[in-house]
Amino acid sequence: MILRCYLEDGSYQETDEMSYNIGQAWFQYYLNEGCTYFRNKVRVEIDDAYSYKVNGRSFLLYFEGFNAAPGQFELISGVDDPTQGDELTYPTSVVRAYSTNIFYENVPFELLYTAEQ
Repeated sequence: MILRCYLEDGSYQETDEMSYNIGQAWFQYYLNEGCTYFRNKVRVEIDDAYSYKVNGRSFLLYFEGFNAAPGQFELISGVDDPTQGDELTYPTSVVRAYSTNIFYENVPFELLYTAEQ
């Protein structure tokens, strides 16, 4: 499998081909080496959505220190070691979209006061 990283201008970078049973540290390594625009700005976690690696893999990407809306990343089948199976799907989703807004909890009115002279 190959990870394709889309940039803001619509172009993309790709990682080298990876095995389907790759671990978190190696996935992070391939991401940093192949998608240099995002180097050291993406933290990878592997989700245990599937009981066995042969049934599927789920990766979570956290963008830390990247102050823009990243393009959608996608996994594609490799050339040397193509992904095989019945009814293959490569779903992607954005869990929390990038935003420039900052959310603050409400401050109770009783805690607000002014220093009147």
